[in-house]
Amino acid sequence: MRRVRAHEALIAVAAVAVVVAVALLPQAGPHRAPVHPPTTVTTTSPQPMSSCRSVDGYPDPLPSCTNGVFNPQVTQATIGQTICKTGWTSTIRPPAAVTAKIKTERLIAYGDPPRPQDYELDHFIPLEMGGDPIARGNLWPEPYAIPDGAHVKDQVENAGKAAICAGRLSLTAAQTALEADWKTFGRSLGVTVP
Repeated sequence: MRRVRAHEALIAVAAVAVVVAVALLPQAGPHRAPVHPPTTVTTTSPQPMSSCRSVDGYPDPLPSCTNGVFNPQVTQATIGQTICKTGWTSTIRPPAAVTAKIKTERLIAYGDPPRPQDYELDHFIPLEMGGDPIARGNLWPEPYAIPDGAHVKDQVENAGKAAICAGRLSLTAAQTALEADWKTFGRSLGVTVP
């Protein structure tokens, strides 16, 4: 009898703990990103960050270093309510207070001096193409001051989103092409990429 009551009490305490934990989770709203579990694009673990350097000395979003993470809320079936809906990415973009810390962490991990003003904290799989907003495996320090830097990749991301939303490319085809080589993907969309 005591075991049954103890068991029932334990179940009641566990139920209360779950209710409290769910109540404490951040809720979606105008200033908070929705909570979504990251889904890794590749099944391999990122390599040590010291190997994340390109020949020109700048980091590249290589799958072996920053492997990319998809946002599970974005699928071909949901693009009309997500990435193709004007303003949607602003509802999931993390606040600057969060991204500033992550940017510094990623600069250090990539072996770069922590000079945040010289870099954009880029989403390897961009938000506008279904990338996860906060997963470290989807974020890398992209330099501004190189010919194929942050401003050029931003143009590729926008062209990719336009192609998806116009029905010229499926979400998966666009993500796969960008993941394989964002520069070649951009050129295929008519973006001038050095």
